[in-house]
Amino acid sequence: MIIDLKYPTKWESVTREHLKILSKLILKNLSREEVLFDLLCRITGIHPLIKPGMDENTPVAEYLFKKKGAGRFWMPVWMVRQACEELAFMIETVGLPESPILSVNSKLHGVSFKSFYFADAYLSRYQSTKDISMILNMYKELTGKKIKRIAPEEVNAITIWWCGAKDYLKQTYPEVLKDNEEPSADKSPAEVLHEILSVLNKNEPGKNTEILTSEVHAVMHSLNNIYTTAKKV
Repeated sequence: MIIDLKYPTKWESVTREHLKILSKLILKNLSREEVLFDLLCRITGIHPLIKPGMDENTPVAEYLFKKKGAGRFWMPVWMVRQACEELAFMIETVGLPESPILSVNSKLHGVSFKSFYFADAYLSRYQSTKDISMILNMYKELTGKKIKRIAPEEVNAITIWWCGAKDYLKQTYPEVLKDNEEPSADKSPAEVLHEILSVLNKNEPGKNTEILTSEVHAVMHSLNNIYTTAKKV
């Protein structure tokens, strides 16, 4: 029996549901091989009945699986291992999956610069303190909706997606978000924001509200042009 297993091989194909599965798995104390195998099974909907293991020296050469609507079928160990390795990008690289927040575009189109900036600050604060209220604040900033609690796997999903979204912005606006430049430890997010606004408002503070409410891509595009021009002078 030939079974066509469908699973993502690049971040652009990772759906909200795939991200949810990954986010739950990384909460467990699993090895790399276990995470990838479980990821393959859950994404494709297959269930192992005989599991010989991933060791290529194992005397059992095949897995026995069952799949709803397809019955039982055998797969060689090498084929399972290959499929798992094709999923490894999900735990070893940064990329842009579908947004786990239904109302927020994965590439942040439609998100204001203010919401992006403070959402990023809240997530950074959470990563350094593990204060869950920072994630709740981030969610409210992005959606306008207040929630009282959030599941650990949802926090993981938001974190994975946000890292991918920021990486996308870095590639799109390289002069604004540089990999080798970290925010100054002695400056608060508000102070850094003030410096950004000073670059954009041309000494007219009255424009700050307009800048803050503009879409993040519009602001990033302007900043990227300003910094690129400054480098040429």
